[in-house]
Amino acid sequence: MPLEARLFGAPELRVGDGWIPLPLDKRGALLAVLATAGAPVHRSRLAALFWPQATHANARTNLRALLARVRSSSLPVRVELTGEDLAWDVRTDVQEFSSALREGRWLAAAESGGKTFLEGLELRDATEYSSWLELERRSLEAGWRRAVAAAAEDLVTDGQARRALELLRAARRRDPLDESMLQACLVLAARDADLIGDVLRDFESYRFLLAQDLGLEPAPHTLALAGTLRTAEPSSLRGHSGTFADAGQSAPDRLPHPSTPTIRRDLDVEEVASRLMDSGTRWITLTGPGGVGKTTLALQVAKEVRARYADGAYWFSLAGVRGASSLLVALANGLDLRLDGETEVFHRLVNRLRGREMLLVMDDLDGLLDAGGSITDLLRHCRAVKVLATCRSSLGEIVESPLEVRGLSYPASADVPMLENYEAIRLFALRARQVLGEYRLRSEDVPAAVEICRLVDGSPLGIELAAARTGTATVLEILDLLQHAAGAVVTDLVDAPSRHRSLKASFDFAWEDLPAQQRSGACGLSVLRSPFDAAAASAVADVSNETLVSLLTRSFLKRADSGLFTFHALVRQFANTELRRDPTAESRALDRHADYFAAEVERHGRWMRGGELQAGSVAALFRQLDDVHVAWDRFLAARDEEGLARFLPMLHLYEIRGLYELGVPRFAATAAALPALSRTRAHALTASAVLAGRLGRLAASRAAVEESLSIWAKLGEQDPVSVLHLGVVAWLECDFAGAESVWTEAQRLAEEQRDEWCRLSAAGNLGICSLRVGDLDRAEVQLLEARNGWAVSGDDWGRSFAEINLGSVALARGDLRAARTRFEAALQLARGIGQVRIVMEALESLVSVAEYEGKTSEATRHREELVATAARSGLELSASA
Repeated sequence: MPLEARLFGAPELRVGDGWIPLPLDKRGALLAVLATAGAPVHRSRLAALFWPQATHANARTNLRALLARVRSSSLPVRVELTGEDLAWDVRTDVQEFSSALREGRWLAAAESGGKTFLEGLELRDATEYSSWLELERRSLEAGWRRAVAAAAEDLVTDGQARRALELLRAARRRDPLDESMLQACLVLAARDADLIGDVLRDFESYRFLLAQDLGLEPAPHTLALAGTLRTAEPSSLRGHSGTFADAGQSAPDRLPHPSTPTIRRDLDVEEVASRLMDSGTRWITLTGPGGVGKTTLALQVAKEVRARYADGAYWFSLAGVRGASSLLVALANGLDLRLDGETEVFHRLVNRLRGREMLLVMDDLDGLLDAGGSITDLLRHCRAVKVLATCRSSLGEIVESPLEVRGLSYPASADVPMLENYEAIRLFALRARQVLGEYRLRSEDVPAAVEICRLVDGSPLGIELAAARTGTATVLEILDLLQHAAGAVVTDLVDAPSRHRSLKASFDFAWEDLPAQQRSGACGLSVLRSPFDAAAASAVADVSNETLVSLLTRSFLKRADSGLFTFHALVRQFANTELRRDPTAESRALDRHADYFAAEVERHGRWMRGGELQAGSVAALFRQLDDVHVAWDRFLAARDEEGLARFLPMLHLYEIRGLYELGVPRFAATAAALPALSRTRAHALTASAVLAGRLGRLAASRAAVEESLSIWAKLGEQDPVSVLHLGVVAWLECDFAGAESVWTEAQRLAEEQRDEWCRLSAAGNLGICSLRVGDLDRAEVQLLEARNGWAVSGDDWGRSFAEINLGSVALARGDLRAARTRFEAALQLARGIGQVRIVMEALESLVSVAEYEGKTSEATRHREELVATAARSGLELSASA
């Protein structure tokens, strides 16, 4: 049984019935890193973490000495050594917190994660460890605050408003100046009049503290909430939407949570929300240059209006998505539709959305200017659906209503009264406080702060870049740097209207102020298209944790709820433009990028055919899909056969996710780039044939697989997967006898070559052949062979396929009890991996069994779930259902 450790608060280890502290030195830090990783950690990674300035050899020697110190201590721990990896088997409160957060057990997460991670375990002589600790603390803190807001919503629903208030107050004690949690308390008081007095006292305390520390008043939205409470008319608060309602997730929607506090744009939110709720408006696009705050405004509007949509609001981040067909795939995946071919995606979306009252928020349509027709067609078929989008320009559709977004409001001069009511000034003070911890906008700093806001034309990005400098410069020095920024750091800015060129100057001075190592790191990271983790940053751009923390602090990077890092689109553009100024550096960065993501495909590809990491590997590769494609294209351009071979496992990702249309041209291009008798060419042709067959393109599928088989014949070899797919083509062409013959040959070849996955697939297919001709005994033997093999390999999709067909065998024999058992097993497996088609087939079969047995209520229950599943997934029911 594993040991238990507490990592929230001062780290402790359970010994018997008591707890002992972990040493607050490198021994405890090493154990904490291993406990947090949850998986083996390579020695080189640990050596670099604790001794970043030492040579590799010296750091490894130091690590061996540290391990000896851990072993010789009185701590009852055992660090496992496996080759070059170290691991510690221990159960921690951080693991419990993360599991609760992942599973939506909000109260459990809120109650378990309210303390500082590894409190007191700071190391002065290990900068990389310190940066790792800072990143972990930020991520855990963001997750905990999200859990608090959601748990409070659940408590109110359960009639425990007082307990919800105490939970929100606990979050406020962690950061007394966080206005979002105060707004949550105000919204809570609107629901329970007994809390009004307590919450108004909290408001007055906050107002005093804000004035003392920052010299500001609360936001107009906060003042309005408090003012309405004072009138003792809580019902008028129903139209307001504070963070409490935002985070509750009681509505069936998917809206992200900002990883850092933001400034609410009350007037803009009111205007956009009013237009969106107009019955004649179907689609609003927020337009404007990068950095002006389109995404933040769209999110605030969505949270304001989502309660008015019976089926909620869904957020789609479309950065990097290109082409109308890719947009449809992105929408389908965001709505949890299981795809089985891109030709069906539009109809699947329509089936899912028709009759639904829903808001679709499409963020960043800049790469999808050709997708306006697809959005228009979708709205034409789904009358109760509306779209809120962001883009630098309008897509030019008749149904679209473009609305230009300008910068935050700022005063004309420092003499204007009520400076705290201006959004730009509030954002500058907020970001400065995040840098300094404690910050007050002094009266002598006000003129410079106002001028900074004017120079960047109220651009939120420009203000953040300027305020991030307050850690090392006064406000007046920041203004001077901005006014005299070295020109031409970025000259070919795509998005530089005259009214927004000042943002370029803001970036110039912030960029010039970066140390050379951080500048180089930002340039290297700019080749990454997808959200990335610290491992990718290190591999692709040689960026350390310390550099990541610095880039976060200076607003060059953002961190999502998932813990992954992202660029603001405009910052990435700036950094990438700078990278392109040095062709050698750019080529080196792209080569490292290509190697890293080819290795990712290889690493995750090992699990695509089954195993305990299958689902996680599929999810990881799908998240990295844009970067994988860029890496693949680089090897394609070089016609690098060895490199292209590393991408062959992508066939299984495209099959599992139903991305057939994306895979066919990629594998076809790969085949075309290689020599005529290349093994990789033959594999790529077969992959293209498999995906084309899934799309019903039988002629193209047969041509590709026959060309592949011809290559294998010329090489004097045989490929069981190619033969297996030739049988699939024959089956789809209704040549059932031919399919059986070919699958028998594929099974023989797979046995010879010890390809277990291919052998089991052939056995399962042969079982379908036997079932079709009524040879039930033979079908059962073949399907059981496949089912048992897939159980050993951990392939739940294969098991669900075998179980449902074994159920059909039992049903054909009239053994209803055995049939039900098989169908229920298939249902459970398919639910676990999200195979919607098998879920529906199993439910439909269970309906038939229940009806045969006269169990009307059971049949009704399964039919209702079947209908609900079809509605959620956008699949159509069969006529018999």
